[in-house]
Amino acid sequence: MKKITLVFMLLTSMITYSQIDIYEDFESYSTGNLPSGWNGDFETTSTATNSSNIRCGSRSFYTLANSASTKTFTTKNLPGVSNGTNAEINFNYKIVGLSTSYEYQAPEENWGTFVFEYTTNGTDWTTIGSIDDNNYTYDGTCHAASYTIDASNLPEGVDFQFRGSFNLVNRGSSYYVYAVIDDLSILQTAIETPNCDSALTSETTNVAISMPTISWNSASGLPSGYNIAIGLTSEDYTFVASTDVGNSTEFTLPNTLEYSTTYYVLITPYNAFGSATECTAQTFTTRAQPAVGASCDNAHIVNTFPYSTSDNTDNYENTYNTSPCTATYMKGKDVFYEITPSNDISINVNLLDINSNGTSLSVVEGCVDAATNCLAYEGSFGITNRSFEDLLLYAGNTYYIVISGSNSTQTFTYTLEITQNSLTNAEVNFEGFRYYPNPVKNSLTFESPNMISSVAIYNVVGQKVLATAGNNTMSTVNMSALPNGIYFAKVNIDGAEKTIKIIKE
Repeated sequence: MKKITLVFMLLTSMITYSQIDIYEDFESYSTGNLPSGWNGDFETTSTATNSSNIRCGSRSFYTLANSASTKTFTTKNLPGVSNGTNAEINFNYKIVGLSTSYEYQAPEENWGTFVFEYTTNGTDWTTIGSIDDNNYTYDGTCHAASYTIDASNLPEGVDFQFRGSFNLVNRGSSYYVYAVIDDLSILQTAIETPNCDSALTSETTNVAISMPTISWNSASGLPSGYNIAIGLTSEDYTFVASTDVGNSTEFTLPNTLEYSTTYYVLITPYNAFGSATECTAQTFTTRAQPAVGASCDNAHIVNTFPYSTSDNTDNYENTYNTSPCTATYMKGKDVFYEITPSNDISINVNLLDINSNGTSLSVVEGCVDAATNCLAYEGSFGITNRSFEDLLLYAGNTYYIVISGSNSTQTFTYTLEITQNSLTNAEVNFEGFRYYPNPVKNSLTFESPNMISSVAIYNVVGQKVLATAGNNTMSTVNMSALPNGIYFAKVNIDGAEKTIKIIKE
């Protein structure tokens, strides 16, 4: 994870330690912006594809020129910050030309210089390095640069400021010439323990309960790592005992959390001189429990038949975005109905009175976030009823009937009806039934001791793409011409129907 933008501490107390401590990767800034307190002619790149030949990371810091000129950037002045040790400077950079036909190319020979300087008084600037034709050859990639400022030039308590100057002398055949810098790091050596000034940067309210990741900004005082402890009070950190996460500034909790609960986080930076002292706890609070029916772990329970209900998906939330049945029609607000039969049963499922398009109905074994078995699925843009017949549910397994749609802003009202069938036909008709291979490349074969009446193949949006008449104990469907992806086969044996998920490779 990229760490921080710019950190400095004023020398104001006995427990606050100062040193030059700058790290900037420009990832947190919008296109065209500068870090706080910086000034000059450079700005943050966009993340668009057309800037990928300029930048080093997903964002970088750059300027451009099409005539002889000087463009600069200057970091924020850090008053009294030096601790009297060497300062190590590292960054990535690139010089690139853009031709009149908008092709990225090497800059013209003798294009100019990219000069780097520092000051300790805001007036007198000292050059620490320069990039030009003698030490830079364009190859399309970013190059690394490293410099050291000797401790003798950074007495304890002086200010610090850094500047880069791009001096274009000759653009030649280039319409523009770009100067780019990224991952700028200027660090002195730690001489004492770090400070307790890391603050949570991740969400602190409405936090998800499923193993969320927390993050924080880097402490000042040159930490080399962090210990993290999490508890339900500021005196008891037993939920996550003190854990060394190294020099990372994020941590994923290993357990599921409780709803509507405040958790206390103690972040303790350390370095070779020891751990920071007198760190105080910070808190975050988890989200409220979803409405009944909004998730698998709090689904509507269906244990008697017939079952009928009318509802509106606007009463729920977009809990999951994919399932073994579909991703396209699993992006709306989701409603879950749970069935765990004590005996093998056969059911019919009907979704009626839908008042909007882009809806879906699916039945899965297990919760959609981990399930692999899609029993039945219908989803399409049109406003049509969805229905499944003779779905076999086996004793002891948990199944979810899931209602969703194509996006979370488009909600709809509906009526759901679930009825139980006599199990005799479905159970007998599909006894000994098998199909192979799955995944399939060419021909998919269905075999049964009983006559197969028909086989129909549907795509994930509910369109019938293949069909074959049966009246035989073996039926073969040639899927070789179909695009790779997920399909559903509806097999009818003497009036009983079964839906099977098929993967075409």
